[in-house]
Amino acid sequence: MGNIIEVKNVFFEYEKGINVLRDVSFVIKENTYNVIVGNNGCGKSTIAKLLCGIETFTKGEIKIDNLQLNKNNLSEIRTKTGIIFQNPDNQFVANSVKDDIIFGLENYNIDPLKMDKIIDEVAKLTKIENLLDRDPSSLSGGEKQRAALAATIALKPKIIILDESSSMLDPVSKRELKDLIVALKEKEKMTIISITHDAEETLLADQVILIDQGRVAFSGKREDYFALDDSKINFPNIIKLQKELNFKELIGDEAKLIDKLKGEGK
Repeated sequence: MGNIIEVKNVFFEYEKGINVLRDVSFVIKENTYNVIVGNNGCGKSTIAKLLCGIETFTKGEIKIDNLQLNKNNLSEIRTKTGIIFQNPDNQFVANSVKDDIIFGLENYNIDPLKMDKIIDEVAKLTKIENLLDRDPSSLSGGEKQRAALAATIALKPKIIILDESSSMLDPVSKRELKDLIVALKEKEKMTIISITHDAEETLLADQVILIDQGRVAFSGKREDYFALDDSKINFPNIIKLQKELNFKELIGDEAKLIDKLKGEGK
């Protein structure tokens, strides 16, 4: 697997001299599920905006699918990335979910004769077949996220970025969104980047990137992330339990932990 994103020594400041990101570097491989975590205000959502070209970094270098991210190729890079925000209401532009998907396809000059097939495919993938004629404003939080995802993946980006997309969802909708993310990676061969404060999501990640005060504090496999000895990190509950029980050899393996606990309970 090659690198689809390369971030090298990136700085970003909102005001002169006030750096939000400081010397940030990491790589993301294609067709992987990547979770970027960190405390509120650490700069992780700024990273999402930089990767989509919504904000412009102060210095450094970003490559998206082997293209240097700059004003000259910003339009092309935006065709490779799709972003879903915490509240997708501002992303809807039409009075029905179907028309919202069509709006995006028209902007990409997709043949109208091919649109129905595309809409049918993405509706099945995101399980919104019964929502296509609904007004997006009438949908629940989970339904809105799935509708926004459908409109995004209809444009066939290589990269999907979710910026705190599950933070306003109930537990059931949150689980459904996570399952959909995994399906997108596996079935559609997309690269997923999830910006989140949900520690449980790291259990699904191929790579975890921890941002602390505008810097990369860790970047690597989830197993190595879970093995970190840092009381300030908000690990998933199952990892916290394993650490408390000192089952270091089982870190990240829920099934083996359960077997271990059953055995000790006899």
